[in-house]
Amino acid sequence: MAESNKFQDGVSLELASIPPNYTNKSKLRHCLAAADFVADPKDVAVLQTEKDTDKLQSAASRVVTDLCAQLNEWEVGQRSSRKKVRSTGTTIIGLSKRVMTYGNRIKKAQKLPEAVKTETVKFISLEELKRLEAQSGNG
Repeated sequence: MAESNKFQDGVSLELASIPPNYTNKSKLRHCLAAADFVADPKDVAVLQTEKDTDKLQSAASRVVTDLCAQLNEWEVGQRSSRKKVRSTGTTIIGLSKRVMTYGNRIKKAQKLPEAVKTETVKFISLEELKRLEAQSGNG
C-alpha cells in the first residue's frame, strides 16, 4: 500500500486499526497511504512520539502541505513548493478521490486485476507511472 509504512512501523496501513465505528475506512486508508508516501521521516517521528500540541500541529501541517504538493504533481505533472502551496491556499478537498484516481492509474499501468482494491496499490513516482503507461500503451 504505502511505500515505507512510516506511520505504522513494520505494519502496512492497510492492516492498521481503524475504529469500527469509522464509516469511511477505505477513504481513510487512501489518505493515510498518500500521507505515508510523502511524509518527511522527521515529521513522522514527531507525529509518533511528540506530546507537545504545537509541535504536533506543525508536523501535521507540513505533512498536509507536502501532500498538497504531491497531489499537484500527480494531477498536473509538476510538484509545487511548500511555499507555493501555502501562498495559493491549495486545499485537500476531495483528497481520497484524488488519491484513488492516481492509484487507479497505477493499477491500470501495472495491469492489476480488477479485484485488486485501489487502496492496496503501492504508490510509485509519477515518472515511474508515466514509464509504465508508455510501455503498456495507457499513457
